[in-house]
Amino acid sequence: MPSNQTKGHRLPARVAMLKKAVFTVLLAGLLLFANGLSGQPARAADPADPEKTAESVAALSPRNSEEKLKNIQKLLEESRTEKPENLSRKLNIPVEKFQEKIALLQEIEATYQRQLTALAKQSSLAQEQKNLNAQIESNQGVVVSQLPPYSLTTYDLYLDQLDKMRQREDAASAAQQNDKKNLEHAHVNVSAASQRLRQLLEKVEQEATGDSPEQNMKITIARLENELAEATLDLNRLIAENSKIELQIAQQQKNITRQQVDWVRSRLAFDEQDLQERLKLHDGLRQKLKTYIASLAAEQQEVEDAWLKAQQEYSDTGIADELKKERSKSWLDARQSWRDTYQQILEQTENSLRLITRSEQAWQRRYAMIKGEVNYEEFDQWEKETSESIENINRLITMAQNSQNSLQPQIVSVKMQLALPGVDPVIARNQRTMLEALNKLLERTVEHLSRLQTMARFENRFLAEIQERQQSIKVIDILSKVAGKFLHTLDYEVWVIDEQSVTVKKVIVALLILAVGLLLAKYISHFTTDRILRQTKLNESDRAIFDRILYILMLVLVVLFALHTVNIPLTALTFFGGAFAIGVGFGTQNLLNNFISGFILMLERPVKIGDTIEFESTVGAIEEIGIRCTKIRTPSNVHILVPNSSLLEKNIVNWTLSDQVIRCQVRVGVAYGSEVRQVARLLNQAAAEHGEILKNPEPIVIFTDFGDNALIFDVYYWIRLGDTRMGKFIIESDVRFLIEKHLRENGIGIPFPQRDLHLDTSKPLNLRIIQGSGDPPGQDAAGSDHQGPDAAQQMKSASARGNTP
Repeated sequence: MPSNQTKGHRLPARVAMLKKAVFTVLLAGLLLFANGLSGQPARAADPADPEKTAESVAALSPRNSEEKLKNIQKLLEESRTEKPENLSRKLNIPVEKFQEKIALLQEIEATYQRQLTALAKQSSLAQEQKNLNAQIESNQGVVVSQLPPYSLTTYDLYLDQLDKMRQREDAASAAQQNDKKNLEHAHVNVSAASQRLRQLLEKVEQEATGDSPEQNMKITIARLENELAEATLDLNRLIAENSKIELQIAQQQKNITRQQVDWVRSRLAFDEQDLQERLKLHDGLRQKLKTYIASLAAEQQEVEDAWLKAQQEYSDTGIADELKKERSKSWLDARQSWRDTYQQILEQTENSLRLITRSEQAWQRRYAMIKGEVNYEEFDQWEKETSESIENINRLITMAQNSQNSLQPQIVSVKMQLALPGVDPVIARNQRTMLEALNKLLERTVEHLSRLQTMARFENRFLAEIQERQQSIKVIDILSKVAGKFLHTLDYEVWVIDEQSVTVKKVIVALLILAVGLLLAKYISHFTTDRILRQTKLNESDRAIFDRILYILMLVLVVLFALHTVNIPLTALTFFGGAFAIGVGFGTQNLLNNFISGFILMLERPVKIGDTIEFESTVGAIEEIGIRCTKIRTPSNVHILVPNSSLLEKNIVNWTLSDQVIRCQVRVGVAYGSEVRQVARLLNQAAAEHGEILKNPEPIVIFTDFGDNALIFDVYYWIRLGDTRMGKFIIESDVRFLIEKHLRENGIGIPFPQRDLHLDTSKPLNLRIIQGSGDPPGQDAAGSDHQGPDAAQQMKSASARGNTP
């Protein structure tokens, strides 16, 4: 039995263990209570559907969010009653877990706070949208406060307001797109947090190790993470809904402002007072800038002198004294910064001064458009000048932006150098001077950039007004402008000959005279030739020659008349003649060759219109001999254009050079054993029976040859070619029909080609099959006998001889 002393030692230990167990139970209950208050059961993330999002947002209310916020704040207070380090030692849980729990509670608290803010904003937006809809329905929001007519200043105010509404709409649209992405990301986070919580609960249930502080802490953190994800999802839904309402409000306000702009624009009127006020304002700004430029120039000279002095001091400083050299270098850099600052500010101010003049001109032109004192040509000129001005301003904006981007790193670099420890006071003072110069230049650059952007917006607005007025210009004005430009173009001087200007108008009139003259010359030459042809006995070839000569003479007269009418001196022909000669020498040899060949064909007349010729195996009748080529029609009714030079340079057969009579030939073969005299008589009879065959000269039958398979006879006869070139072939066909008829009636046959094969059967035939390249090996032809080489050689010899072995 243990002694009392031993019991005394065990009692404090048991009491400590009991206290620890009781504390553990209480802590576990507190954690479970926190789990019950900290959120609802895990739920799957819904897709970012606008309808579901709207329903989820409608389910949220400030009251629910406030209750959740109070519960979280209560848990935070309970968690802060004891330090995490003490709880970590008592429960044997890493202190990071307690810190993580507190961080999650703080994030949830901040999320619920943001929900309340978003709900309040939603209520405010809804009220704003309600009021806006009421104004639209009552037309109060569309009404312009001032009475018409309106000045350009009032119009510009509403245009500026419309630009702001467009910017607000763009910003709301971009925010909505970003909020949609955040909402999708929140759905993914809720799904992931729910999955982690379920997996953790399933794992604890499967292990069945009983409740332990560490497991309870893990479950608590997982529940808090899930609640944070769900609270963030609800917050993003609220934000997305607010962005949607903001976009709708921005669109409604933009539409209202656009209606106001349209109302004011339709009631603009010339306002002399407003114009003079604008011009006076520009003049005052011009005087101010001129004064500023003068002061800048004076200060710049001082800065330039200081820079030259600093440069001289730096050059005179010896290399041995390193500190003095650095001080001198820093002072030179500071003076250089001020020198660059004044140069750039002066350039910017001069550019602003030029823009004032441009702005004055734009205001005067805008009011001129309102008064209707602008014609169509001026609109074109203004559009061109405004477009050039916009390009120039955009270049200046780019330069100012580049300058601003380069200044900011320089300022940061100087500030970092000043922040370094142990900087020499003199060098630090010089660097502060440099920083002052850079800051001043940056400030002036930002101001200059703002002025440039304002001027660019004004010029773009003016350009839009010009283009709008151009679209509303009447058709008569457009036609007047086009006519004016056309007349101005007609007076453009092309060249000068003998102090006589040749304008576009003269050239066009000359070309019109030439065109009409060519048509008249062609008509008159054809008419005159037809009348002469009726009264004389000229043939078609003579008619064509006379027609061409007359046409060329009239063409020369038309050219001379055109030059005289437009008062172009004939000296121009010298110029054109020289150019034509050069062109002939280098590029028109074939054309001139064919042109001259056409006249030779007409004069020498080796071929005439209507002649039937054979040219390069082609037979046809000549229909026309032109200046460049000759037109030939074949019996197939196909026209062939042959260059005139080819008819002179190549061999041609003219079937009808002297007359229209030609000889034709038909060949026929009869069987061996036929009575040849009877055959000749029958062939002669067949030729004589055809009515188109001439009786004089008489047809001739010639026994031509002993053919391989027949006796060959040729029938020659003469015919007269008509207008249809198919007549020759038709007559030849008729003669063959008659020949076949007479021969068949008299029992005379017309053989066809045949071969007789005679075999020597005095000794056995020795046959063998010689395998071809395409036959499979070892396979013989069906039904074939073998024979020796002698028989095969005999068969070959017999085939070569025809019908004898």
